[in-house]
Amino acid sequence: MQREALAQNIWPVENFLGVGDRVVDGAHWLKRHPAVLVAAIVTLAVSRPTRAWRLARRGFVVWQGFRKLRSRLSGIL
Repeated sequence: MQREALAQNIWPVENFLGVGDRVVDGAHWLKRHPAVLVAAIVTLAVSRPTRAWRLARRGFVVWQGFRKLRSRLSGIL
């Protein structure tokens, strides 16, 4: 009885964790196949250079923010 109730109530968490697993699997795949990522970036840069620069700037800002946040949290934790 309890197991059935738990199984019925756990499915939203299971779906959420499944999405996370797919993201991690995708990141691992990209690490094993970096040429695909490079080809996509080159294609974007050649076909839409303005958009590529805009995305690169945003990515740099996000990366810097992540680094600062991580360094501040490492001092706290």
